[in-house]
Amino acid sequence: MKKTILKGVLPAVSVGVFCGALIFSAIRLSFSHDKIRKVMYFPSFDTKSLCTEVRNVPRVNGKSTVESFLDELLLGATSYRYKNLFSSGTKVEFSFIRDRILYVGLSSEALAFHNDVVPLEEGVELLKKNVFKNFRGIDEVKVFAGDNVF
Repeated sequence: MKKTILKGVLPAVSVGVFCGALIFSAIRLSFSHDKIRKVMYFPSFDTKSLCTEVRNVPRVNGKSTVESFLDELLLGATSYRYKNLFSSGTKVEFSFIRDRILYVGLSSEALAFHNDVVPLEEGVELLKKNVFKNFRGIDEVKVFAGDNVF
């Protein structure tokens, strides 16, 4: 008799736990709007190839998704085997979108060159690639660094 009760209860409990976990996951996913999943591309120290890094970019009040993404991108790669796009300390001074064109102004630290970063022109091209891959509504990116326009 005990085996018969266990045979009936065990599947019911298993289904209940599974359904509960499924409902909890769906609710958590639908209400977690504080981060956005984005893919970032960085050059490798070891090879000439680009490496990808998936990062959850936090939503910040008062900032657009693009601004938050650019801030994360300028922080650099999390792996020590990837090069940064710009020198440490580079910040976004301004960014806005007009007529599907993103305008980005970088601080003067972007002009400094170190061994752990790519040349400025290559860094700008990779910034553009990162933006185009993550934001479909942008057709062109204009980057300003010092007196240079890219």
